[in-house]
Amino acid sequence: MSTESHIAGETMALGNYACDKAMHLTADHHEHLILSEKSKSIHLDCQGVSLLQGAGYPDFIHRGLNDIEQKFKTLRRLKFLLRDGVFRPSLFKPTPHFNKLSNNLIALEGWQNSCQQREIAIRIFGIKTVNEQWGQGSDYLRARVHRHIKRGIHMMNGGYLKLLNSR
Repeated sequence: MSTESHIAGETMALGNYACDKAMHLTADHHEHLILSEKSKSIHLDCQGVSLLQGAGYPDFIHRGLNDIEQKFKTLRRLKFLLRDGVFRPSLFKPTPHFNKLSNNLIALEGWQNSCQQREIAIRIFGIKTVNEQWGQGSDYLRARVHRHIKRGIHMMNGGYLKLLNSR
């Protein structure tokens, strides 16, 4: 199954976009383009058209139904980049996994700076949540902070390599 679509007849001239651009050319002349800005990025596997040779009118082809939601998300992100010239933040919401990893690093940094667990909890969960739940007969938040610290230490001691190898 193959579908082709055009994004409103847009040309794709890389110089028109205020973002970082990285191109990797494989031995068989496939171009892999990464458009990025801070933590936001769009990865395109270019076949049959060369973006290195200037502006082009790319066709977007998707074969099969595997990972179709992610492909549509990429096209939606690209559509707004082509139209507005910038990444639309609402299309790059962090995943729960990203939030968990981020909280692990926040906890690790607090632990390394000898912060109390309550201070770390405030940075992760916010002052309102901590004031409402800290020390109210439950150690739930304290246990979560402890787990984030433990996971942060694990990441620091080589656990981050698992993240790199999973790509």
